[in-house]
Amino acid sequence: MRRSLPTLLMFLFIFPLAALAQQGPPRDPQAMAVLRNALAVLGGQSAAAIQDTVVQATLTPPPNQGGGSGTATFKTKGTKIRSDASSGGRTATAIFNNGREFRSNGQGMSPAHSANADHKRIEHLPALMLLQELARNDFSAAYVGQESLEGHTVQHIRLFRVSIRNVAVDAQLTKNSELNIFVDTQTSQVVKISFPYVSENDWRQTLPMEIYYDDYRVTNGIVVPFHQRYFFNGEPAGELQFTAVAVNQGIPDSVFDGRNQ
Repeated sequence: MRRSLPTLLMFLFIFPLAALAQQGPPRDPQAMAVLRNALAVLGGQSAAAIQDTVVQATLTPPPNQGGGSGTATFKTKGTKIRSDASSGGRTATAIFNNGREFRSNGQGMSPAHSANADHKRIEHLPALMLLQELARNDFSAAYVGQESLEGHTVQHIRLFRVSIRNVAVDAQLTKNSELNIFVDTQTSQVVKISFPYVSENDWRQTLPMEIYYDDYRVTNGIVVPFHQRYFFNGEPAGELQFTAVAVNQGIPDSVFDGRNQ
């Protein structure tokens, strides 16, 4: 499951299904209060008015990879995401569109048979990520507790997107959808998230992906972490430093249609 840097950066609770069908996914009130407060602090009201985004960033590879820094552009529209990265003379594009993933292959774009597309989120913009997670009606929320994280006291929240289909694969789908969110108790900013990255050879096998956020700045009405550090299976996987953030640019849907590029 070793991944190249551009691909990386573009990227178990099993609840009784019958009970979920009758009662809905369980949501701890304390967990929900923490998430709603974090969203408000990050500019939830302004985030709700955002139709699309364009983020420019510099990309720094991990120390053991060598090579110089690169650039990355992230575009979103609703839940659709496109990443274009260039590093070390290589370029890579990834598109996530409603559960489908497409990647550049040297001759255009082709479908990627990856279970990660099932649970892809706008991880680089926590305000939009929280807004979309809280708008779902198929997720559960658990309050794990207070923890210490790199000098921060954080509240640890665990989310799952829960399916209520009575099929054998539901347990694994639920496990793969896990999202851990760590919210600073002083600022209510998200300082870290973690989630399982699914093997492309066996969707039952996962390794942890972690993203650390800092250098928060107000831009376009939302609070954005301009510096982000990525770790894959406990090892550094690179850093992003945002250089520009724009919203509501009128991005056409065709940008996210990997079949026609």
